[in-house]
Amino acid sequence: MAKAHLVSVLETKAARTETSIASYRLLMAEAQRDFVDLSAVISLYERGRAPDAVAQEMSFVRIFKRGELFTLCCEALRSNPGGMTITEFTKLCLEAKGLDHSNLHLRRSMSSNLSQIMFARRDRGHIASFGKRGVARLWVLPSKTTRT
Repeated sequence: MAKAHLVSVLETKAARTETSIASYRLLMAEAQRDFVDLSAVISLYERGRAPDAVAQEMSFVRIFKRGELFTLCCEALRSNPGGMTITEFTKLCLEAKGLDHSNLHLRRSMSSNLSQIMFARRDRGHIASFGKRGVARLWVLPSKTTRT
């Protein structure tokens, strides 16, 4: 009888220990996830110390009216019939709003935005690409050449 009592006490203790271990494993998994998140945030802040470490996405929706970028580009093309590159359009559009064209992230975002606009307008026949200047595509008004 004493042996049966001892076995039941040990079985109860084993069940409690097994439950405790399972709960500790869950807590440990949660702590590991928190540690990974904290490490990621710390690395972002450490990289943030360098000014060009983290790229910033820029939205020009509130700066330029709808169609204003393409209108600026078309006006520039009328005064420059030889064609212009996206880099030249970027500088022109940023200066038109008084923005800093020496800011790398601003220039990259504007260039990407202008590229999307130009290709969409080319597909509609509003503008044409006319060869290249170095490695940059030249954009012209469609009366200059056919669409390529």
